[in-house]
Amino acid sequence: MNPTASVEAPSESTGAEHRRRRSWARQPRLTVSLYVMAFVLTEAIGAFVSIPAQAVSVGVLLVIALNQASLGYQSRRTAGVVMSVLFTSRLVALTLPLQSTSLVTRSAVVGAAVVIMVALADWVLDNDISSSRHVESFPLKDPVVFRGLTTLLTALLGVPIGFAISALLEIDTPRIGEASLIVISGAVVALWLAAISEELLYRRLVAAMVHHTAGSRTTYISGILFAASYLGTRNVGMVILMFATGAAFAWSCERTGSIRGPVVAHGIALMLAGLVLPN
Repeated sequence: MNPTASVEAPSESTGAEHRRRRSWARQPRLTVSLYVMAFVLTEAIGAFVSIPAQAVSVGVLLVIALNQASLGYQSRRTAGVVMSVLFTSRLVALTLPLQSTSLVTRSAVVGAAVVIMVALADWVLDNDISSSRHVESFPLKDPVVFRGLTTLLTALLGVPIGFAISALLEIDTPRIGEASLIVISGAVVALWLAAISEELLYRRLVAAMVHHTAGSRTTYISGILFAASYLGTRNVGMVILMFATGAAFAWSCERTGSIRGPVVAHGIALMLAGLVLPN
């Protein structure tokens, strides 16, 4: 008996099924790409059209993301939950009467809201993604010598970033020596809250979404979304700086498994630009 006689050639239906599966595997990546483009578009609308128009567009996208978060399947659910948090954080900043208030007030309100939403998203996604940066089949990349050194080097990036932000923007935070101790203390708390909330959002949740949904460890998606949130400054140098900063912080997270380094760097940068360095 011919041992190969029982081996059947792949049928046309089997080939079609394989192509269908490959197409289905690509769809989550398309979902992430569409969300990234939509977020960048809404930020551009706010920067070059009007804030009310941006708020409306963000609201529409938020409804879509919430629908996907509740009705989506597996990876799409992850994208829906994460983008719901991102769009809600932007909507809070756009719709609350904060446009004429100081950076301290905006940082405190939006930062507190984001921390609460990220905690809720982590709870919702507990069955979908790992609570650490070591997500599914994506082990951490090799650090610079060891993780502690990588974290330290990342934290030190906050110094040049702070000087660069101060040179590019005029920030309306009270300077040390120009305000009371209570005001300065409030500013310090608000700025560190902003640093923590943004790193939780752009490095913790966005990276998990990219891993779980797009099947990728790329750092530029975090950088794109982070930079897009600064399109409202209408400062090309600031947008480029924030893209590089976001990508560098995501690079650090991929090698340390922690957002500690980016949080410290982010906080140092905000402290320098907002409280220490002169206009």
